[in-house]
Amino acid sequence: MLAEFLKSILVGICAAAPLGPVAALVIQKTLCFGRRAGFVTGLGSAVVDLMYATISIFAIGFVEKFIQDNTEWISIVGGALIIWIGVFMALKDPFRNLKNKEEAARLSPSFPLQAALFSLANPAALVVMMALVALYGIGDCKLVCIAGVLIGLATWWFILSFIVSRFRKHFNINTLVMINKIFGWAVAIFGTVWIVKAFLGMQ
Repeated sequence: MLAEFLKSILVGICAAAPLGPVAALVIQKTLCFGRRAGFVTGLGSAVVDLMYATISIFAIGFVEKFIQDNTEWISIVGGALIIWIGVFMALKDPFRNLKNKEEAARLSPSFPLQAALFSLANPAALVVMMALVALYGIGDCKLVCIAGVLIGLATWWFILSFIVSRFRKHFNINTLVMINKIFGWAVAIFGTVWIVKAFLGMQ
């Protein structure tokens, strides 16, 4: 059981670690609003990844089949949402009313929701999770494995937000504004790529 638990933690870390729109969003929230904002944002993605892990471990076929049968449409709708969020990030100035001791007050429920939408918009995340579950051979102790995956996911987002927050104090406001715009447009580009790939897959 301990071996399965440890392997499940590794699965969670491996599932969250690849750089993509969620990582860009977590970095952006951390730079703009602090470590807690970045970590909470990552947890929004972790909820969706945990759902994918549950599907993989319990082999919930009908959910898996629905996602695979509708991959292109999910990607198109999700890509449009990602473009909208990215443009909003790029055009908004999150530092307008910046005060050093108001980090907790700036946490918003929209942060984890945005990350969750990013993960839901990427059906490939389910495929990746299924591959990791098969690769590491977890699933015999189902509830233990799910708990391990959750710990792995949360651990990665904590580490990423913590590291980025260490660099945050070295940037002035103008630099942070520029970085915020860069990440916003990068996220919009991710969404555009997903839509293009989805249309190509439908042909």
